[in-house]
Amino acid sequence: MAIKVIMLRHVLPGREQELNELLLELRIRALRRPGYVSGQTLILTSDPSIHLVIGEWSSLEAWRDWEYHPERLEMIERINTLLTSPTRTEVWWDGGGAMPSVA
Repeated sequence: MAIKVIMLRHVLPGREQELNELLLELRIRALRRPGYVSGQTLILTSDPSIHLVIGEWSSLEAWRDWEYHPERLEMIERINTLLTSPTRTEVWWDGGGAMPSVA
């Protein structure tokens, strides 16, 4: 049962490139994690301060292991200093198999 993690971030003006570099580094680190399938970052054409990150994971458990991993949390602290507001994160299920438990 695959899941997609959708993260919406609003970056401070002039810090877009810095955010993109950190997001790339975070994706490189996620590549080494069990269950990581793919990811991409999209930037809103009408407002380049808005970044949408879509990550695909093989399971909710795999995502949760990475979500709270110290290596990721250290990167997130650095990313958060570049944002105007907290990241909005949603986890979406692909509908295959049993719905994952969110507990």
